[in-house]
Amino acid sequence: MKGASKFKAILAVAILAGVTMPAGADPRYPWSGEWALSAENCAEPNDGKIRYTANQVEGWEHSCGIIRLQALSTPSSWLLELDCVGEGEQWRAREILMLDNEAALHIFQDKRMAQYIRCAK
Repeated sequence: MKGASKFKAILAVAILAGVTMPAGADPRYPWSGEWALSAENCAEPNDGKIRYTANQVEGWEHSCGIIRLQALSTPSSWLLELDCVGEGEQWRAREILMLDNEAALHIFQDKRMAQYIRCAK
């Protein structure tokens, strides 16, 4: 299976799994906030933590402006097109965010997927 086809197949399975939007979240940007790979990563800035706002993604050594945001077929999955800078480099990226209740954010980028937990406010 080619990379793009495999990515679409993974996305389809995840959408069919029935992810939901967190209670009380802004319906336009329920994925905004700080997310980390583990609870320990929430404690301080590090490369296992990321922050999403309505128009930006901030990581440890990079920052991306959201240049296009598209809701996908369920209210808890979005395609983001990003214009990024970091460590003297500039690049464009695409990622898919899938929110799983309030507990997890699945981030698909290129051929990788990572699961993040929401950090306490």
